[in-house]
Formats: sequence, C-alpha cells, structure tokens
Amino acid sequence: MQNAEQTARPRRAYGPRGTSKVKPVQMRLLQAERSEFDQAIADTGYSESKLARDIYLLGLAAWKASRAGHV
Repeated sequence: MQNAEQTARPRRAYGPRGTSKVKPVQMRLLQAERSEFDQAIADTGYSESKLARDIYLLGLAAWKASRAGHV
C-alpha cells in the first residue's frame, strides 16, 4: 500500500495568465550556456519555462535601458 507522499502528484506549474501557447519562442544555447542554464534550474527548482521567462524579462529590461535614445 502506498502512502500519501508516494502517490502525491508533482505540483503543476502554470504560466502567467495571458501567456501565449500558440507560438512559443525558441532559441539555441551554446553548450556552456546550456550547462549554466541547467545548473540554475537545479539551484532554483524552477521549470525550464519559468527560468527562461524570468531571464528573458530581466534581459529585456536591461536591453531596453541600453537602447534608450537609439530610436
């Protein structure tokens, strides 16, 4: 007989409301970048999608700041 801990399903993570599932963004990483990404997943316990989105949002803000005045 299994106890509750053995039968518990993993917590399901959902993206933020309004996140598009129709056309996902894909990118390729160099082997070293992928290793860092995998280590960050292990360190945080985030899903690949959650971590990639968080990194994207931080990077987008930095990119926009660097582009200020380049219009």
